[in-house]
Amino acid sequence: MNGQIIPINYSGLDLKISILIKRKSEKWIVCLHGIQSNKELFIDLLKQPFFENYSLLAIDFVGFGKSSKSENFSYDVLDQANICQKIINQLKIKELNLIGHSLGGMVGTLLLEPLKDIVKSFISMEGNLVYADCGLSKVVANLSFEDFKNQYSNKISVSDFVFYKTSVSIVEWSKSEKLLKLFKESSVRKLFVYGEKNSYKVKILPKNFNSEMISNAGHFMLIDNPSECYKAFEEFYSELG
Repeated sequence: MNGQIIPINYSGLDLKISILIKRKSEKWIVCLHGIQSNKELFIDLLKQPFFENYSLLAIDFVGFGKSSKSENFSYDVLDQANICQKIINQLKIKELNLIGHSLGGMVGTLLLEPLKDIVKSFISMEGNLVYADCGLSKVVANLSFEDFKNQYSNKISVSDFVFYKTSVSIVEWSKSEKLLKLFKESSVRKLFVYGEKNSYKVKILPKNFNSEMISNAGHFMLIDNPSECYKAFEEFYSELG
């Protein structure tokens, strides 16, 4: 995969979005990372042979990885989704399979409706759907920015401003339960992947909903148990045809 920078103008801001990309076919896999990672999370996954015939794209959200880190950006989950949509449109993608982890699962969920004509499938890896999913973001959002910096600035891998603003938006969107409604009602083929240690997260989904538990794994199942994740992904995509 090749690294590229895509310039995006959004709400008057000139942003540079870092991506990993490999063009192979008209069928695309698009990967969206969580608040405590970046596009590099997906490198080993995208090397798996079952993705051989797909074009591949992994995006660094604004504020993460090698993308712009503007203090004038909102860091709202919807704005991140809108920028991803701009990139997808700019690349002229016509058939799309989304993979989102954590925050990326939220962004992917918000893309299901505006991109419904081209999204063929969606794998959400513990993407937040309700307030109970928020974890550390819930704690952070209840602090002032100054208190957050004092308590957590040496414990996170992104800028404290980006982490704080993103956490507040994660909590607001999760509380609204709009994400749960969008996720349930979308007609695209979906899979909810969760770590065994977080099995409570799947209980909010309807009975018989397509889900996969990754054993001996927590929130970062791609790191905790990659081989089992790869198997689940391969089975999911083999059934797509």
